[in-house]
Amino acid sequence: MEDFKQKLKHYEEEPPNINWDRLHSRLSSRKTSRKMRQFRNMSIAAMFFALLAFGFTIQHLIQNRNPKVYTSASVQPPLQMETLKEVSDELYSINRVIDLKKNYSKLNF
Repeated sequence: MEDFKQKLKHYEEEPPNINWDRLHSRLSSRKTSRKMRQFRNMSIAAMFFALLAFGFTIQHLIQNRNPKVYTSASVQPPLQMETLKEVSDELYSINRVIDLKKNYSKLNF
């Protein structure tokens, strides 16, 4: 058994080139996936920072708002409605509009 161990102690075999190619492709794909993870993490951090800044900005605007900017102390007079006059044209008569309303309400859309 010792003789067998001594013979194999310095034995080396060169792996085929196909295995080296596979190893190289795996290592390069790991580098790209690591870069993608770094990019994803930086994107998440940037989004978190943007949301945080937006939240602080909104909070600042709400706390320091000036109510005088949004409201006025002047009292507006009520609006005067226009009175309708009888029109000689049948298309614009009030009775025609009332009839149309009755007929459409019968249809039950």
